[in-house]
Amino acid sequence: MTLDEIAEIALDREGVDLFFSCYRAAQTGPTPASQNALPMRQLAKLMPHVTLLEWEAADQITYRIAGDAIIDRLGFNPAGANFLDLLHPDQRADSIEGHQVLLAHQCGCYLLYESKFESGARATVETITLPMRKTDSDDPKLFISFHSHQSTSTISESRDGTALVSDWRRVEHADIGCGEPAELPLIARQSSKLETA
Repeated sequence: MTLDEIAEIALDREGVDLFFSCYRAAQTGPTPASQNALPMRQLAKLMPHVTLLEWEAADQITYRIAGDAIIDRLGFNPAGANFLDLLHPDQRADSIEGHQVLLAHQCGCYLLYESKFESGARATVETITLPMRKTDSDDPKLFISFHSHQSTSTISESRDGTALVSDWRRVEHADIGCGEPAELPLIARQSSKLETA
């Protein structure tokens, strides 16, 4: 799907449109955007809902930035933490594969999923993740994401800790100008089944 097609299916159309506009402003041709070229004044409105992760190894994807709304939902600032450690254990391998696809094919990803938090709350969240470089001369090793909190269910008595992405609803890959991956991760291949389940 193109970024425009992703925007069409997005639940938070206004936020997604602004996020894509900022990303495109930091692109020079059909390549991942550069962090140092982001229009920060324009992006400021979304910053509470933005995260920046860095790929360091297959088992280490580190939070570099987490906006205030993300910190509030998590109950702590994850900067410096391994994103993979916050996932439900069943989702870890899929997430590693998904991030590898984003870097190898230089494409984005649209996700609709449920997370649970230490408070016991469960939330439906819409996330757009796009690959990014620090500067034009760097390889893409960053992931910038916009997270739109859609709904929160009642707080349950069971408080097992935070588990981001505990239940998938939809997964789509986004062409940022470099095409879509020919071979999708397993979770993306199952996306149509998830939507009807």
